[in-house]
Amino acid sequence: MNSNFFNASGAILVPAGVSSVKVLVVGGGGGGSVGPQGAGGSGYINSGIFFVNPGQNIAVTVGVGGAGAPDNGSEPGEDGSHSSFGTLLVAAGGKKGTFGNPINGSPGGKGGSGAGAGGYDCPSPAGGMDGLNGSNCNTFQGGTGQGNWSVQFGNFSSQVFSPGQYGQGSKAAYFDSRYFYAGGGGGGVLFDGAGPTAGDGNGIYSGDGGDGYGAGGGAGGFNPIGHIYYEGGGSGASGFVYIEWGYQ
Repeated sequence: MNSNFFNASGAILVPAGVSSVKVLVVGGGGGGSVGPQGAGGSGYINSGIFFVNPGQNIAVTVGVGGAGAPDNGSEPGEDGSHSSFGTLLVAAGGKKGTFGNPINGSPGGKGGSGAGAGGYDCPSPAGGMDGLNGSNCNTFQGGTGQGNWSVQFGNFSSQVFSPGQYGQGSKAAYFDSRYFYAGGGGGGVLFDGAGPTAGDGNGIYSGDGGDGYGAGGGAGGFNPIGHIYYEGGGSGASGFVYIEWGYQ
């Protein structure tokens, strides 16, 4: 059994005697919004088996995580970018944390695993993991996940993949007789039990980033007594492309 793991873009030259490969791709995670808003969803996941030719040179693109929103901004974070194996397989990046009413909150970003929404009176709105939706916050919905994607991991034999932990939503910031919360990022994918962690939002009342490749960034904190009211979001984590052959 042979394999190649890409955590940065490049290319693979198909070895002699190889006629098919198994591929798993994970897109980059979305960036979190300012607080108390929604966090970033994790990158989408896709896999397949493909016929190839010896000596064929195939481009590999690894999606990068989207940037988190800046402090005191009035815009959301940025979407993660896609990962791909040539033109044969692609996985989209996770969606950014959205920006709504600065105080009321906003939905979490969609992705492989959805992100927690942000707002008031919804204790610690966490992101999802293993394709689950993020937690809701008051009237705002957590980001939609793509469904149980870990079932795809059973198609690969030489390495162990597992779902990364979701990002936890923030602790409460009290203002104007309400408690406000920032969303946690969607959980990504661990490779042999390890992987990066997406960025936490800024401030002590921020949401955490998810764990794993392609994890979503946490939403920034809401600081009613500071000079930065709406603190910036965390950046999403980059994805990966994994290629396996010699499994016949």
